[in-house]
Amino acid sequence: MIAVERWTGRETRALRRALRMTVIGFADHLGVAVRTVSNWEARGADIEPLPEMQAALDTALSRASRESVHRFQAFLGTGEQAEFDPAPLPEGRRGSVRPSLPVSAQVIDELTTLRASLVRSDSMLGPGRLIATVGEQVSNVQDMLGSARGDLRRRVFDLATLYAEFQGWLFEDAGQSVRSGAWTGRSVEWAQASENTDLAAYTLMRRAQQAAAGQESSLAIGLGEAAERRAGSAPRIRAAAAQQRAAGLAIEGDETGALQAMDQALDLVQEDPGAAPADQWSLAEWCTEGYVAAQRANVLITLGRAQEAVDSYERALTEWPQEYRRERGLHMARKSKALAMLRRIDEAVDVGSSALEIAVDTGSRRTLDELQAMTDVAADQDIADRRVIEFGESLVGAVQAGSQ
Repeated sequence: MIAVERWTGRETRALRRALRMTVIGFADHLGVAVRTVSNWEARGADIEPLPEMQAALDTALSRASRESVHRFQAFLGTGEQAEFDPAPLPEGRRGSVRPSLPVSAQVIDELTTLRASLVRSDSMLGPGRLIATVGEQVSNVQDMLGSARGDLRRRVFDLATLYAEFQGWLFEDAGQSVRSGAWTGRSVEWAQASENTDLAAYTLMRRAQQAAAGQESSLAIGLGEAAERRAGSAPRIRAAAAQQRAAGLAIEGDETGALQAMDQALDLVQEDPGAAPADQWSLAEWCTEGYVAAQRANVLITLGRAQEAVDSYERALTEWPQEYRRERGLHMARKSKALAMLRRIDEAVDVGSSALEIAVDTGSRRTLDELQAMTDVAADQDIADRRVIEFGESLVGAVQAGSQ
């Protein structure tokens, strides 16, 4: 069984080479600055990354292909078998004494209310301003897990699931895929321990969403279907899961299946009376008719039906809620890509520029990546328009500023 007991700059460089990544690409993969990776490699065995990064490197190795693992072993000169344990995930802060939080229904209620407030803030502020705050609360909840008993234990697992999923979401929007996957995976585990079927379904849906974003079509379809089965009577969670299934089917070119799944998602949302006033979690409350229209547009882009995608985005964005500003920017970026596919460059740049402003304000790396895709579409069509070139320069500047 291969396992890295202690990561140093030497092992880090070997992993980067095994994954066939540049220093810049590896830094982006881990969610750290380029200079951090360069420093690790320059100092070799004389430097150890921080504990949080030790865990992130474990996760990156655990997700590597068998061929990459063989290369990793070769670079390190080890003959161990290319099988390994799943990566350990962050367990909060170590090395300091923290007083344990009291475990009571009141404390759980307070932390649940706090999470709801942080989720609302995320829609306007983005991940950069919230990751540290949410991480502190995750540590608090993990402390509680050690002493919770009886029915309170299940409630703390509920709370831990919610916070871990949210932290995974923040890292995903910040473009830190390794950390995002680690926290989302942990939320799936904790949801199983909580025995709450809605939470279990929701976390599976989120993992399916990540799979679709990574072009893992089979996993997106399979996890989406699993989430739909687990969601039971929660229509909006089932609708969100159906959309991930649709995304996976679109990647595979199954146009009929993908659009049928989107139709099912819309039907579920239209039939749902909405969250009850006492619903403190409001899982998938963001899955509205407008959201489904925007996701349908993204599926249409994948299927190559750009004009229909533009039409669907226009319907969705016309009445987009103000409180979901960051998501508005994301869908505007995707709309700009569809416009570029239609060679409507002036419109693409205008829409993309508005999306770029929102992306910079909210720190959304997902939106920046979608805008990069728009410039790639223009380049693939040999469109050397001055406005596209200038927009590309502004985009590069925004990406570099966000990496500092």
